[in-house]
Amino acid sequence: MGLSYKRKSLVCQARSRTLCAADLIERLDPGGKILIFGERIAQSEELYRLLQERYPGKTGRYHSQMGQQANRNVLERFRHGELRILIACKAVDEGLDVPDASVGIILSGTSTQRQRIQRLGRILRKKENGRGASLYYLHVTESSEDTCFLPNGGEKHIFELEYDPDTGTFHHQDYDSLTEKTLDRLCKEGASPETVREAERCLRLGCVRSDWTLASGDIARRIETAKHVAERNYWICMKRLQAQAKPGSCR
Repeated sequence: MGLSYKRKSLVCQARSRTLCAADLIERLDPGGKILIFGERIAQSEELYRLLQERYPGKTGRYHSQMGQQANRNVLERFRHGELRILIACKAVDEGLDVPDASVGIILSGTSTQRQRIQRLGRILRKKENGRGASLYYLHVTESSEDTCFLPNGGEKHIFELEYDPDTGTFHHQDYDSLTEKTLDRLCKEGASPETVREAERCLRLGCVRSDWTLASGDIARRIETAKHVAERNYWICMKRLQAQAKPGSCR
């Protein structure tokens, strides 16, 4: 029993989890709210310190050692948009409702199916603008949590990403192949080095998102409504990448 508990703790508190979450957030839409679920307070505090360095004043944490008033305050700040990222432990498995959170990250899993369903249910809802939400389940390969618990079917899709903690990069076999083709096409068209570097930046961001699977009409509308040059460039890259894809190749 003791060895079993130690094994679970090693898997649950793997250092690469916090690094993965931090590197993932860097690639997500900067305008979206992010709700992170963790199992251990020490791990949540470690991630909180890391994110505070990268996003000063935009990260909060909610757990049993914070105190009721402090937890209420941080939750209100998150709801009102003062905080962009909220790291929560099991203390919020009951009763927490954050309807405008667009991204959920399960930092470490739980063997309790009820908790998993509650957590997923808070995130996987359509928003008022009709856009869906995204949830990332971090799990260690070749461990007891190798099989992730995520609902599949209907409008929901699961994409398996690999994270390399040594380089801080994410990989998806289909996406990486399409990225290579897209960049090769740009070079053949005589694109400038600056244009290629910008495309590489946009494509790095797209790897952890599901935007490359959207309908071509949706991508075209995002290009038209983009508020910034960088945002428009991103969606143009998604359009070019999608043009390289064959039907049924995006899994």
